[in-house]
Amino acid sequence: MVSTTILFGCGETQPTNITPSSASSPTTLLTNSQWPSTYSDGAALAGRRVDLRGRVYSEPILTEGGMLLNAWVDFDNDQLSTGFFVAGVMDGVEKDDFIWVLGRVVDASSVDEADGSNPLVEVEQLTVTDRVGVRPAGRILTVRQALEHNGARVVLERIEFSQEEVRVYVSVENRGDEVLRAFGTGLRIELGGTPIPAIVSVGKGVTPPRGLVEPGVTESGGFQFPPFDPKGGSFVVRWTNLGFESSRESSERWVWLVDPSGSIRPEG
Repeated sequence: MVSTTILFGCGETQPTNITPSSASSPTTLLTNSQWPSTYSDGAALAGRRVDLRGRVYSEPILTEGGMLLNAWVDFDNDQLSTGFFVAGVMDGVEKDDFIWVLGRVVDASSVDEADGSNPLVEVEQLTVTDRVGVRPAGRILTVRQALEHNGARVVLERIEFSQEEVRVYVSVENRGDEVLRAFGTGLRIELGGTPIPAIVSVGKGVTPPRGLVEPGVTESGGFQFPPFDPKGGSFVVRWTNLGFESSRESSERWVWLVDPSGSIRPEG
């Protein structure tokens, strides 16, 4: 009999109170970083305990004695499909939820509904959360620097640094009389002159603002970027294609200089 602890929430951190592994099993937990190299090696996976995060890509499947969740462990690229068996039936888990699981790899044939070609994890502890919850920020840099021009007001609100990604949050207010274009395709971070384009995040938790902002409306949201070390010095956030249809905006109009050390005040 497997005892499963289930946690719900938004922006959850790694759960505690882990059920000890057996003495014969390796003591090192397999994590997302090791999963790609061991994913197809059944002998290496058998009986191993895991600490995995994933995004559920289909509706939960009811099984005899429990529930099966199928999730992408590489949820940025929809790869490394893995089954997670939860003893008993639970509410509150649905497609596109993010999950953080502590458990043990078992024989996929032990659950009839499991895909035998993918690893199966017997869940000991499960946190249902969102993208921010499975990639918690190690540092949050509050900026709150506003730039205004021609009826548009854009605030660089904050920047979150996690091990796997950087998240930039903005708010865009349209004080003009026509629709304001604010598509993330023109948002980038510049590190030492190297431009890094924004990525539209997949899954719950980091929602970008609407790309077309109606007059009198403020849109807020976030964008994802590849990870980098905030200790590396100041960097630039630039939004090149933000503006009204009737005007040609300069690429130098919406530019913020950010210094994580705090020695330079965030400015535009």
